[in-house]
Amino acid sequence: LFIDKLGNDMYSTWEDYSFGSVRWARGFAGCGIFMDLEGRDRYSRNTLAKDGNLWTHNGWGIGIDLDRDIVTKPAEEKTEEIVLTAEDSLKTVEELYGEASLWEVGSNRKKVARSKKAFLERGMEALQYICDNKLGTDSSLELRLIDTITKEYPDSIAPLLIPKIYDENKKIQKNAIRLLGVAKAKEAHAPLKRMLEDKENDVLKRNLIGALGSIGNKDATISICSFIDDEEELCRLSVIGALKRLKDPDADSVLINALDDEIFTVRSAVVTAIVDLAQINTSKALYNRVKNKQLNYLELGIRTLSNIEQKFADSTMVEYKKQRKRSQKLFITLLQDEDERIRAEAVKAVYLNCNNKKRKWLKEFMKEEENPFVNAVYSEIIK
Repeated sequence: LFIDKLGNDMYSTWEDYSFGSVRWARGFAGCGIFMDLEGRDRYSRNTLAKDGNLWTHNGWGIGIDLDRDIVTKPAEEKTEEIVLTAEDSLKTVEELYGEASLWEVGSNRKKVARSKKAFLERGMEALQYICDNKLGTDSSLELRLIDTITKEYPDSIAPLLIPKIYDENKKIQKNAIRLLGVAKAKEAHAPLKRMLEDKENDVLKRNLIGALGSIGNKDATISICSFIDDEEELCRLSVIGALKRLKDPDADSVLINALDDEIFTVRSAVVTAIVDLAQINTSKALYNRVKNKQLNYLELGIRTLSNIEQKFADSTMVEYKKQRKRSQKLFITLLQDEDERIRAEAVKAVYLNCNNKKRKWLKEFMKEEENPFVNAVYSEIIK
């Protein structure tokens, strides 16, 4: 949130986001609000931001009174092939682990890369060292290394990790559970599912949900869905992430209901999950909810349905074509809604899903629109 109360200002930036725009991270959107309440102001060229204007960005950002779309990419570095020597083989796994989990920057780059390769070459010896000594770590650098070797030897580390999910040390438990997800260990599905269903393991629920989602057995869907209304926002986000990975169509209704979550981070994550997993039945179910106005955040239902229809735009199946036409008619009807939020989403939906003839019609239709928010959304979409 940025608020400037008064004064004449010049706004300029080299960043690729600003002036009320947003970024996505960890599967959900950020929220950006930019407000300049007084004064004559000037903005970077080639943005929607203008003095005395209102603009929107990416569905979750708004500016009142944006950003320079300049993205700088770091130069690609050439990496030399590492050839291990006798000196590397003389180091203990403990030494290699310590060196391989340093910051891989500056003068440490080659040292860390070499030690990491040598550590991975130790195979079972390295895995046993981690499971005996390092599962209690909370160092991000060490966890990165542990993740790397887990992905390299998933079948070998899984039997070593399973006993650790019952450890008295909660850090060891959490890391073991998460790593079983990284390893996609099928044999861990049953014990992890039992733990999730045991209320005594409430402190581990996010770890268990995440791991079960990564393992990918749809038998966990019902157990995971039971946490969609959990009081913790992060737990609900974990549920959505897990359902997205499970790709179980039986979770459709649960995800659609979650569009009414009270926290916008959860709602934004739900949108991407629904669209990713969408099938024809998803479109039909959401169409009915939107048409009958059975969502608290109806504008989000429109956005999600629009994204689904875009996903299937090139489908040649008759059923998809019929559903797409139904949705298009609904979007056009909603252009007349008294709620500006609904009209704004309908404007985007019509523009993104209809043909050029309808887009020309929409251009004429928008000349009668007086709401600045709806006009701002239209300006963004035709940019």
